[in-house]
Amino acid sequence: MENHRLERKHCLLKPFLSVVPFCLFLMMDIYRKYETRPSCDGKSCSLS
Repeated sequence: MENHRLERKHCLLKPFLSVVPFCLFLMMDIYRKYETRPSCDGKSCSLS
């Protein structure tokens, strides 16, 4: 009974092992794009 419960728990957690790193990658990508966005003052633009 206990072994079956552990297997079920493992099956429920398995998808999160692939979703969490992907979400972290997306968040880092968004942060990087936000940090390196161009800032424009008048006629000239530069990376911030």
